[in-house]
Amino acid sequence: MEIVDSGKDKVKKICDALKKQTLDPAKQEAKTIIDNALKEAEKIVKRAKDEVKELYEEHKKKLQQEKKAFNSSLHLASVQTLQVLRQELEDNFFNKKIATLFKEATTKEDVVSEFINVIVKILADQGLDVNLQVMIPKSLSKEHIVEKLTKQVLGSLKDHPIVLSDIAGGAKVKLKDKNLVLEITDESLRVLFEKFIRDDFRATLFVNKA
Repeated sequence: MEIVDSGKDKVKKICDALKKQTLDPAKQEAKTIIDNALKEAEKIVKRAKDEVKELYEEHKKKLQQEKKAFNSSLHLASVQTLQVLRQELEDNFFNKKIATLFKEATTKEDVVSEFINVIVKILADQGLDVNLQVMIPKSLSKEHIVEKLTKQVLGSLKDHPIVLSDIAGGAKVKLKDKNLVLEITDESLRVLFEKFIRDDFRATLFVNKA
């Protein structure tokens, strides 16, 4: 009986020795490996999260930049479109309409004769109503114009007949000895009108709301 017990004790001691020398170190090594693997996994997960976050922020920043660039481009395109439309409206409607209105008004014989009366009176007041020559549109009748001139003007023009010219509307009075021409024509009136109305016209009709 003692021999069997002695044998069991030896086997137990051998097993304990094997466990202590092999199994326990193996378990400890396995635990260390697992712990290190978990720590490495945490690092990998954290790095992956950081990379995802960085990519997200980068993508978000890129989208914001693209959105800003798109909005800027859209704003610029809108401003340029409005400028073109304003210019088209001004050139093709306003300027042409104004030019037509002045041409129609300055080809009426009573208007043209009044222009002549005004210009010659101003020259007479300055003592310059001599050696004058009057030019009117060739579409008008000289006889009808003369009928509407004042006696003072007729006196200044008696030796200098009215001549027909290529002007579209209005009248020109030339001081021949001074090589000077005073005019109230459709073109000069249009330019003068546009010069004084331009700012108010733009402010009223072409307000830039961009």
